[in-house]
Amino acid sequence: MAFPVTGDLNGQTKVLKVPVVAFSIKFVDNNNQPIPHYEFKTLYRGKQSAIKRANNQGISTIKALVGQKLTVIDGQDRAKTTAIVTYGSKQWTMIIGINITEEDISNVPDILN
Repeated sequence: MAFPVTGDLNGQTKVLKVPVVAFSIKFVDNNNQPIPHYEFKTLYRGKQSAIKRANNQGISTIKALVGQKLTVIDGQDRAKTTAIVTYGSKQWTMIIGINITEEDISNVPDILN
């Protein structure tokens, strides 16, 4: 989100409401089949999470502030990808190859619908 700043606040603090969105990340293989219990970590607002695990359908739900950068890291630190959380974020799909590399994780910025 962007907004114009039109003057000095003279030491005042302004509170801006930034929405929190809940969205899912779906982990699939090269054949678009879900990867059950896929392990991953997130890097969000400078803090790395403990290992998280997708459900048996390869889906995990994440909450984040709109406009923040979210990095998803493979559970064994083999690859990572970063995208900006948008107000319309509903589901990110990540394609994970057998021998995962950073190039194997795709579609994150394009799936924000």
